[in-house]
Amino acid sequence: MAKIIGLPKLSPTMEEGTLARWAKKEGDAIGIDDLVAEIETDKATMEWRSFDKGVLLKVLAPEGATLKPEQPVAIFGNAGEDITALLAQVKSGAAGAAPSMPDAPKPEQPHSAPVAPGAMTPSPNTPASTARPSTPPEKAPTAPPPVVQNGVQQVTNGHDGRVRASPLVRALAREHDVDLRGVQGTGPGGRIIKRDVDEVLSRPKPAPVAEAKAPAAHVFVPLQTSFERHPPAEQPLTQMRKTIARRLVESKQNVPHFYLTIDVDADPINDARARINAELEKSGEKVSVNDLLIKACAIALRRVPAVNRSFAGDKILQHQVVDISVAVAVPDGLLTPVVRDADRKGVVEIGREVRELAKKARDKKLKPEEMQGGTFSISNLGMFGIEDFSAVINPPEGAILAVGVVREEPVVKNGAVVPGRRLRMTMSCDHRVVDGAVGAEWLAALKKIIEAPITMLM
Repeated sequence: MAKIIGLPKLSPTMEEGTLARWAKKEGDAIGIDDLVAEIETDKATMEWRSFDKGVLLKVLAPEGATLKPEQPVAIFGNAGEDITALLAQVKSGAAGAAPSMPDAPKPEQPHSAPVAPGAMTPSPNTPASTARPSTPPEKAPTAPPPVVQNGVQQVTNGHDGRVRASPLVRALAREHDVDLRGVQGTGPGGRIIKRDVDEVLSRPKPAPVAEAKAPAAHVFVPLQTSFERHPPAEQPLTQMRKTIARRLVESKQNVPHFYLTIDVDADPINDARARINAELEKSGEKVSVNDLLIKACAIALRRVPAVNRSFAGDKILQHQVVDISVAVAVPDGLLTPVVRDADRKGVVEIGREVRELAKKARDKKLKPEEMQGGTFSISNLGMFGIEDFSAVINPPEGAILAVGVVREEPVVKNGAVVPGRRLRMTMSCDHRVVDGAVGAEWLAALKKIIEAPITMLM
């Protein structure tokens, strides 16, 4: 019997989702665990796989539509089944969508998914909604007008004028100001893939308009020229950006931050990294300073466990594991995948895991369990030349370490001024669980480890 299917709730914190791509079209048979569509949630683009089998009789929401969980998105049933009554329900707004899948499991720990430094505990599950979809399904999408790009009129990629592209491609296009309506897709079904955008970017730019000759000295030139002032270009918020914005505000407003900064000698950790990489040369693997810092922080958390805490309303959680959240910048914002049991792993294993998690983050393939339950965060902006900064705490974690660039400067050693390398780090602490003296003790322990990396083995 035909039934209306609602948008699945793919994570505990998902309050709405964007239908990024339909993997099936009307008339396609669907089996259990078949990929039905890809949904952009507050954390990543996730796969929606079917818990029913039958035929996709009607698509009720187009690609790009943003919907609440359980809003009607499709009608499943048997081939040839009459769905007139169900369509009338949807049109009237009285449709009650059937659950598309069981509720997403809640995190085992009370921590929220660390979507970004500043993330807060997830809000309770939003009740299922039966409101009408944001875009009436009967209305055919309007074909976009022809687009002129680089001086050449372009064509749309989809058969019906809609742009078919993954969130990654859309982000790349936004970054380089490429109008996807003018890009010819070479992927399956005319879908725009990254290679198509790269091809557009590789085209020669139009020759700049020659500057007008300077007016003669005796010609009056008004201060107001013909320069056209354009209004700001509007960019819709992604689900991830909405979540980051909300949680950063909650963190800054509700968590009493204080900051501790320390400068350390970076020569020993750089020398250790060079020696490790020399040993790894035949394997093709490398470790970074950041990998060593993750390990050093994990060891310091074992030696000063009072920093490895979370505030949980009427109690403090003293974590028995050391799970380090690592901030990773992605086109839509920031994600913090978690390296589990970092104190028990070697730096090579940590480096391998960080690279894998970072790739998943950039590809929006991280699973919720790979972003939840961190006990301490590290954010490193050294690769951008930033000397020092203060990061926003990633609740319910009790602290986050902001790492700057390794800088070369004259330092005093044994009474003489010699060339040296220094590293500045700032720890943001939740004063409800980490006092100033405790934070300072932890930073002193971290400094000792960084300036004598061999002590990580103790």
